[in-house]
Formats: sequence, structure tokens, C-alpha cells
Amino acid sequence: MAKALEITNLYYKQGNFVLRDINLDIEENEAVAIIGKSGAGKSTLLRLIGNAVVADAGVIKYFGKEMYEDERQTRGDMSVIFDESNFNTELKGIRLAKEIKRFEADFSLDRFHEYMKKFELDENMRIRFYSKGMQRKYALALALSRKPKLLIMDEVTSGVDENSRNRMWEVIAEYKKSNTLAIIFTTHHLEDIKLAKARTVTFDRGGIL
Repeated sequence: MAKALEITNLYYKQGNFVLRDINLDIEENEAVAIIGKSGAGKSTLLRLIGNAVVADAGVIKYFGKEMYEDERQTRGDMSVIFDESNFNTELKGIRLAKEIKRFEADFSLDRFHEYMKKFELDENMRIRFYSKGMQRKYALALALSRKPKLLIMDEVTSGVDENSRNRMWEVIAEYKKSNTLAIIFTTHHLEDIKLAKARTVTFDRGGIL
């Protein structure tokens, strides 16, 4: 069976920063936490995996295929939560979900409503009125409503209180009970690693230790 993610000899340069010789495999249903000091390259790696930026060299395979081999399916199989919100915050929560549904047939509005209730979020409120922590929970609700097989999260619990952090990981665990889901995430919180039951990978100066 193909691994959820296979990264081989990945290289990326931007200005004076270089990410080099990255080799990493993630099994289906495995959780991997990327840890390290700020500026080590953790977020850059997730942007490369999420195809927000393109590597200068190396290979990333998703369930045995590179992005160009079946881009539509690959993008459909993964959900990405970046460290900053990348959606239109002027929209109401439900309006954005319906806009996503227009373009993604597999996006489930029923699941979205369920997750919004679990996170105690008002879907009729404009997103810009959500606190930072609420926006992180909203982003997770959207991500899981896409029915992903690979979940990529950059500091997903940043700005989230302890109770909300626990709830977010509980919801992810509930999803994994009935769905195959590999997770790769960055965090500065050891509690996230425990709650996710994650293997840790340490980054330093653009490489894996």
C-alpha cells in the first residue's frame, strides 16, 4: 500500500534561506509533528507539501503519485491549514462553506454544520469577527468537511485555549475512527504531540536532525 506522503531529496532556496536534503515518509493513519526553533524551515516545508510553493529539486509523492500525475485527485485528498488564514474573512462562516461546496463536490455541508456545533461557532457570523482561536477551529471544520486523507496543519492550535485545543484533537481523533487520515503538523506545544500521538521530527537550519 502506498505511503500517504513520501519526500525525497527535497531542496528549496529563497533568499538566504535554504531547505536541503529533506527525506521523510509518513504512513497512512500516522501523525507526524515537525518541531524546532522559529526560522528552522518548518512552515516552509508545509507550504511545499501543500503546493503553495514549488521545490527547486526533489520529489514529493502523495499516496504514491506526484502532484502533476493526478493534481485534481491529489488536491482533493489533502486539506491544508496554513499559519495565517487564507480565506475571505468578510464572508459569513456558512457562506464560505457554501462557496467551497460549489467547487468541491466532496465537501460535506452536513459535516460542516456538525463541526461548527462541536466547536461552538456561529456559522452566521462574519469570519473577521471570530477571534484567532475561533478562526483556527473554523479552519479545521472546513478542512475535515473536505473528507481528507492527508491533513497538513501549521501551528493549528496557536492562539487556542487549553479546552479548545483538547476539543480540536478530540474531533480529529473522532474523524480518524471512521476515516483513513495521515497528519503532518508543526507545533510549539508538547501537549499537541501527546494528544495527536505523533512521531516527532526535529528541524534545524533548514534540515532534519
